[in-house]
Amino acid sequence: MGETEKFYYVYSCDLDLNVQLKIGSLEGKREQKSYKAVLENPMLRFSGLYQETCSDLYVTCQVFAEGKPLALPVRTSYKAFST
Repeated sequence: MGETEKFYYVYSCDLDLNVQLKIGSLEGKREQKSYKAVLENPMLRFSGLYQETCSDLYVTCQVFAEGKPLALPVRTSYKAFST
């Protein structure tokens, strides 16, 4: 954030609208990084991409107005997936 940019925020209780979001399902496939990328950044081995079981997933949402964030992002709680 540059020096000339201003940061605005609002409390979620100050929003005029009740915002609710329900995540029904997540679909897709996460692509594994190349061996070269893993060699350059060994921490990628622990990213969950190389586990045989399902990865830990979460969703992050944030309220924007006119392209600017109004509040901090909110993240869903952890849920273990079995399929």
